[in-house]
Amino acid sequence: MKILFQGDSITDAFRKPEEINPAFQLGNGYAFLVAAKLGARHPERRFEFLNRCVSGHTVQDLEN
Repeated sequence: MKILFQGDSITDAFRKPEEINPAFQLGNGYAFLVAAKLGARHPERRFEFLNRCVSGHTVQDLEN
């Protein structure tokens, strides 16, 4: 199951999309915390977490 996080700088949380390690791709904010907690509670579900935020974007940018 894929779980997508998208948003602005709060969701971005200093993520490093170029990193090989998926933990760095999630940043160090709530996306990482949610992924860590869900992954630890349900390892059998094999979640895939994606953080595709863009720092500085607004809700209108997300809709476009």
